[in-house]
Amino acid sequence: MLQHSGNNTLPRPHQQRVKYGGKRIGNADYGTNAHCVHRLLFHIVFVTKFRRQLFAPNKLKYIKEILPRIAHYYNYNLIEINGEADHIHLILQISPAGSVGVAVGRLKSVSAKMFLNRYGAQFWGNHVRTLWNSGYFVASTGGVTLDVLRKYVEAQGTS
Repeated sequence: MLQHSGNNTLPRPHQQRVKYGGKRIGNADYGTNAHCVHRLLFHIVFVTKFRRQLFAPNKLKYIKEILPRIAHYYNYNLIEINGEADHIHLILQISPAGSVGVAVGRLKSVSAKMFLNRYGAQFWGNHVRTLWNSGYFVASTGGVTLDVLRKYVEAQGTS
């Protein structure tokens, strides 16, 4: 887990986790765990507190640099990241053993801590150490439409 004391927020090099391999099937990359092959992709959006325009180009660049590092530490695969002054879009691949809510919580909390340590408080009062709105958007993504998948499942066992 992350170090929560001192200024260290990411692990030291000797704290690496066991890495499983990957698998390429057709034109898609799949993750592998001990007993499964998976491709769970999610489109996630984080919004700044009060939807304030906080991310000047240099701050947006910093967020886009730290989120992949945080994702890598937790064994998430950050496929794509981009954003605007008040929100960030991610395409994230996680293991079936993981939880989307846990992944979002980790990414938001650690990125907020690193951002606020670098740039200082962005708000006042009860929100001094706040960067992100408490909510988020998430949608699963896939290579086929729901109609195609439904037809495929319906066709199983009919031949």
